Amino acid sequence: MGNAGVKEKSNILGGRGPVVETIAQLQTHQAMSSQPKSSVDTTNYLSKKQKDLLKRAWVALHNNLSSVGMTTFIKMFETHPEALKFMIPKLTQEEEKKTQPNYSLDSRLDPWHSEKLREHAHRIMKTVSDVISLLNKDEEKIEEMLVALGGKHHGFGVHIEILELMGPHFISAIYPTLKETWTEELQEAWQCLFNYIIALLHIGFDQALLAKVKPTWINYFD
Repeated sequence: MGNAGVKEKSNILGGRGPVVETIAQLQTHQAMSSQPKSSVDTTNYLSKKQKDLLKRAWVALHNNLSSVGMTTFIKMFETHPEALKFMIPKLTQEEEKKTQPNYSLDSRLDPWHSEKLREHAHRIMKTVSDVISLLNKDEEKIEEMLVALGGKHHGFGVHIEILELMGPHFISAIYPTLKETWTEELQEAWQCLFNYIIALLHIGFDQALLAKVKPTWINYFD
């Protein structure tokens, strides 16, 4: 695989690299799925060829996962500083000022929060690794895992829009490692993978939201 024909230009995250989808484009792809909200079929998102591409690419990324995870979060917080409050829920007035773009991420996090961010980045990479390893093997387990994870994030108070930011920033973070073999086909495979992941997270998030509000209206029309 070569990277001939791939257009490297300024992307939506700043800098140079692959052009990744905006959140609106991700939502458009998700809306096109005709699957019921209780299930997601991977064939609506990923072809067998795309799954094979992802598995091969993951082997190349394996030794760089920690760096990719941290870069993903750093890029997300630097381009969307308002998302930092989900990592540090309670900010002082002085800390609130540091959510402005002119502050570096390092200036916003104390050592304890920096370590927590690193741990969370590791968990994210572990989740993506598990998903890729289970493709073509046990996709029911993928669904069970990600739906549960989406529900947990609702419980944590993390807005689903924050989860949707992960895909584009992840793709931007892995590009330097895979640059020599990067193609538009591979880029599309990663985009489709995150569309699939987000669709399942959405299901879990929505189920948790429904479970929370259901008692207030379940007997309304009785």
